[in-house]
Amino acid sequence: MKLTLRIKNKSKLENRMARRAVAASAARAAATAAAAAAASSPATSSSPAPPRAILRELSRSVLSRERSVLSVADEWLSRIEQAELSVRSFVTVDAGGARAAASALDEQLALASSSSSSSSSPLPKSHPLLGVPLAVKDTLATKGLRTTAGSALLANHVPNFDATAVSRARAAGAVVVGKVNCDEFAMGSTTESSFHQ
Repeated sequence: MKLTLRIKNKSKLENRMARRAVAASAARAAATAAAAAAASSPATSSSPAPPRAILRELSRSVLSRERSVLSVADEWLSRIEQAELSVRSFVTVDAGGARAAASALDEQLALASSSSSSSSSPLPKSHPLLGVPLAVKDTLATKGLRTTAGSALLANHVPNFDATAVSRARAAGAVVVGKVNCDEFAMGSTTESSFHQ
């Protein structure tokens, strides 16, 4: 009986941690892109929108078909390319994989809206992160995408599976744009001890 309760409690904790990791990664990606956009545009008197508002606006514009998921991915990949010269936060940028995933989501959205008799799409509930670009910390496994955990020991490690947080984010409609740096095996908080520095 005690063992069953421990397993259930551990599962609940892992689910909660996975949700927090996805939300934190999405917020960091939005903040990085917003900072890059602010740096490349002329200064204005208004403060930038908070990351959650940016994410909601992205999903709304994709669901309303104002923008395609591919156009959002292309825009953010361009921002990453511009900011990366000075920020150097990415270990791996997966432009090809991001564009392929975005195109697949666009096809799925077109199919869902053409088969739906009403104007509302069935995707918002199953894809709450539809079109949201996601930078994944390099400690989380990503299928087919190099995962080094900031270590020379794993410099060429390419997992054949996604971490739970990553698979849930992808299932929710997020588009993984790449892997961001960290201290070796996440043993630190300043990224000074990363192999990629």
